[in-house]
Amino acid sequence: MKNLLSLLALTFSINLSAQVPLTGSFTDCNNITKGIQSTLGTGKAIIIAHKGVDCSICISQAPSLQTWAAQNRNKVEVWTALTWKYNPMTFSNACNSTNAWVTRYAWNDIFTFPDNQRQFISSSTPRYYVYSPVDSSIAYNGTNRNTAYSTALQLSTVGIEDNLLKQKVSFLLRGKELLVDNSLGQMVELNIYSTNGSLLKKGIVISQSSVDLSNLNTGVVLIQFRTSTSVYTQKVLLQD
Repeated sequence: MKNLLSLLALTFSINLSAQVPLTGSFTDCNNITKGIQSTLGTGKAIIIAHKGVDCSICISQAPSLQTWAAQNRNKVEVWTALTWKYNPMTFSNACNSTNAWVTRYAWNDIFTFPDNQRQFISSSTPRYYVYSPVDSSIAYNGTNRNTAYSTALQLSTVGIEDNLLKQKVSFLLRGKELLVDNSLGQMVELNIYSTNGSLLKKGIVISQSSVDLSNLNTGVVLIQFRTSTSVYTQKVLLQD
């Protein structure tokens, strides 16, 4: 029985460590922070590529990843979670290794951060995770980069129905009261995010609504309206 409990505990621990984050913010070695939800709110899909600095396949594919990211940057954001795969000592100084990759492969269009907690590690490297701007889910989790590329492009909502949402859903901010007028004829999801991607408030807008924001701190927030096919996000200054 003791051995069985130990095995179950080990299995549970492994499952916990394998949970890829659905939300949150990440900071690169230049202190630039990006949030998953706030980025998806722009309508762009996200590809987070887990790369091991000691992974030969990752090294061989590094230049082409930048090429693809540059060609499709208007619709997809490419991020790289950089860590080690085989030898932990190869990542003894995370930022030195990370900046070396960015410089060596001219990753000017790839947001690269050290994955010190190995949140994106998997049984194989490289690994690609595609985040959908439609429902904030991970739409693809696998090793085929071409599948990741095509999935991200298909899910990107940049330019798709955004104008309709802007025309049909309007809002007025009065201090910390948000007045929303929805004439779209369907339910619209309302999400309010901080600039680092933290979800502050959410709800559903059917026609006209008054949303109390008095519990939120003053400052810049992202107000997002979402349907099953489109996303419209606007940055506003929340004041007392």
